[in-house]
Amino acid sequence: MVVRRAPARFQRKQGVSWFRRLWRSKVFLLLASVLIVVFLVALSKEIARRVEVNQEVASLQDEITQLESRNSELDQLIAYLNTDARYEKEARIRLGLQKPGESVLVVPEQETAAAAAALAETADDAGAYADVGNPRRWWYYFFPDASMNNNSSDQTHI
Repeated sequence: MVVRRAPARFQRKQGVSWFRRLWRSKVFLLLASVLIVVFLVALSKEIARRVEVNQEVASLQDEITQLESRNSELDQLIAYLNTDARYEKEARIRLGLQKPGESVLVVPEQETAAAAAALAETADDAGAYADVGNPRRWWYYFFPDASMNNNSSDQTHI
């Protein structure tokens, strides 16, 4: 009986284990590459998520700081509003009350109305000279009678 041997390429080489054959195969290389790519994609998504979470934490910490500052300001305002000095100030301003020995000065509203009317009149005068140059305005400022008498004849002298 003759034993036929398989061709050399199908024969098992002496000393080469199945692990080495698997390691050197193209299929294993392809699978390993795919696994590495999948791992890198998952890792990059996780890193991006962590960066986003860290940014949100930082913004929330800034908001907490601002709210704590506003809260302390409101606490100070509440403390002031609960003091006797606040009630005394409000009684003086709104009710016109005074302490014994104090005198209150009241400014009549007619004087303030007259001052407002004078201010409005000054604004109207400025509008009347809007088309006149700056040197002419100074002339009218120092010599107001000249502006009322003859506007057109004074223009030739300045």
